[in-house]
Amino acid sequence: MITHIDTAAWATAEYSAPPGACITYDQETQVTIAAEPLPAPAAPPLVVASEHVVETWDTLADLVCCDGAYPELRQVQGHCPGGDPYRVEYHLGFCTHLREHGQLEVVYDFDREALGAAAASNFAGRLFGPDEQPWIGVQANLRAPGCLRFEALDLARGEVFVDERCHGDDLAGALGPLDLDPTATLAASCAGPAYVCEGEDSWDPEQCTTWPDGQVYPAPVAPPEDGLPAGETSGESPAVESEGGCSAQGRPRLPALVMLGLVWRRRVRR
Repeated sequence: MITHIDTAAWATAEYSAPPGACITYDQETQVTIAAEPLPAPAAPPLVVASEHVVETWDTLADLVCCDGAYPELRQVQGHCPGGDPYRVEYHLGFCTHLREHGQLEVVYDFDREALGAAAASNFAGRLFGPDEQPWIGVQANLRAPGCLRFEALDLARGEVFVDERCHGDDLAGALGPLDLDPTATLAASCAGPAYVCEGEDSWDPEQCTTWPDGQVYPAPVAPPEDGLPAGETSGESPAVESEGGCSAQGRPRLPALVMLGLVWRRRVRR
């Protein structure tokens, strides 16, 4: 059996990827038909596991920087090229995190040992979140307490069995954005003041404020176009032109060319 997975259309619809930026896959799957009979229709037993995870994200909005660091999204190549919103890079200075994020990872599965191989293969499941949107696969990452609905489809008979339960009430204060205090880290790593900036794909040096007091942070002074600091020269003398003659570095002016022509003609006549 070959399954057509239209990842290109999915990436365009869900993540606004340009049409044609992603590749669509055909996945080949082997199907085995068992000869043993199925048990009577019934809701399958489930195994539901959950784990509380706290992690930092390398996003532009979560960073505070100093000493000339202006992070930008790292460009990733592959089937869907573009900026990775969870991977940043910068070449100068220092950055650290303003917050971390807590989430409850909830994973659903059929109790395959209790069902047996034939009965377990007869079920397919899908998971819906608190907003009634389907999750990809059977794992939900909750950043706030919420209720999930798991639907088990009996493939042979077309019946749907629904399991609804709520998660995370005992972790309400440990889910979602959790503020950090980077004061000590910044003091140990920075020579200048700390700042935060706005920007979608990269920090905009023109839209920065100091952290934590929120005063306007001046943008860095860009070097002149020739790459030399302001007020300095390359050491070469500029072209100096004289009346009726040639400069050491410039092209001959028109009167000089005319005079040279006349001298040459007089020499020929002699």
